[in-house]
Amino acid sequence: ELDPDEATNYFRRGRSHFELSHFGEAEADFSRTIKMEKNYITAYQYRALIYRELKHLDNALKDERVVMEWEDNETP
Repeated sequence: ELDPDEATNYFRRGRSHFELSHFGEAEADFSRTIKMEKNYITAYQYRALIYRELKHLDNALKDERVVMEWEDNETP
């Protein structure tokens, strides 16, 4: 059982699901990660890849925009 208060645990499990092409489980874990930590940018990146794989392009674009906005704010 994962520590329900630790976003990193959900991210790691999501990445494992992603690598096994278990996209539904991976999407759920990345979404949980994001819900727990809004600035977990890598979770948005992986979730966007899943949405693209599943042809959910509107959702993929939303996550990609979050990543791009974060990157723009981090660039000096």
